[in-house]
Amino acid sequence: MSELFHLPPALQGFRMAYIELGERDDVRFIAPLAFGRVHGLPWGRIGPGEEFEQPTVPIAWIFIIDDRSPDGAGPNSFHAGTLQWIFTDAFQIAIDAAEPAMWLYERFVEEGLKGKRFLIVQTVEERRLLWRDFSRENCGLCEVLELTPIVGNPDECVLPKIVRFEGRSPPQKKDR
Repeated sequence: MSELFHLPPALQGFRMAYIELGERDDVRFIAPLAFGRVHGLPWGRIGPGEEFEQPTVPIAWIFIIDDRSPDGAGPNSFHAGTLQWIFTDAFQIAIDAAEPAMWLYERFVEEGLKGKRFLIVQTVEERRLLWRDFSRENCGLCEVLELTPIVGNPDECVLPKIVRFEGRSPPQKKDR
């Protein structure tokens, strides 16, 4: 298990934690995010049509775009200004069209705890390519992580793959 699930000393005396789950929340992605918050990583979830104000200072964050909600219909169902700043500001983007895998969300939170801004688009397989195209058009990243469902394998439910955008090269490390 990840080091993420080791509570800081100030919370080690607690014997129980209470996390309120919403109707569409799944413990497989909420638990890592809740532990990330304990360690100081802010996260938020954005539904169709919701506005979210950009932080005034550059901080690490995780945002989830909830395109699995009943009102979700791809990028056009979300507030354009909010999508613009999130896609421009993100260090990494994952398009999740599979069942949530706790080990992947642990990794996302670990990246956030390293100071990165991580965007996760939770969508359905039918809209995965819409979000890939939207990412290509609206962010400067050279790649995105796509999580696709694996059908018929009880041991694995998600296939992570890196999709590289043609014509873009990864950022070069600067000599100091």
